[in-house]
Amino acid sequence: MPLTKYPQPQPRALLYRHLEERLRRVSAIQASALTTNPPLFGGFPRDVAVEGRPVLTSGTAPEVTMVGVSASYLDTLGMRLVRGRGLTGADGTPGHVGAIVNQRFVSLHFPTEDPLGRQITLTDRTLVAARSAPTVATIVGIVQDMRQRNMQDADPDPVSA
Repeated sequence: MPLTKYPQPQPRALLYRHLEERLRRVSAIQASALTTNPPLFGGFPRDVAVEGRPVLTSGTAPEVTMVGVSASYLDTLGMRLVRGRGLTGADGTPGHVGAIVNQRFVSLHFPTEDPLGRQITLTDRTLVAARSAPTVATIVGIVQDMRQRNMQDADPDPVSA
């Protein structure tokens, strides 16, 4: 969905809700979800900063693959929630930005700490004028690892949805 056509988050969210409702009414569809990038189709590279830790400059900051998903995404893919909760309809609305991270993300950024309830800031890595504003999100859940970018890397990439 082009940001030029839907620059504000509220109209985008409304469109997504209408699309999900229409899909739920199709009896031949057992489950559906919306995502910006399905598994193995990449995502948006973002610098990640963890609340309470020094902020590094772009290029030296750790990278995470960000994927936008609807609340039904994990269930639709049959992904197991390891801890915490899944996303709800309120997540993604102003003041309620929840993030689901995978176990690889936790092992890299919270090896000895509980990540649930911690805030992370995801900053667009692109250097173009159209880069998106940083996203501040609260980690609400942890899922099993998934391969978002490719199968060649030894380890799955750290992912935030």
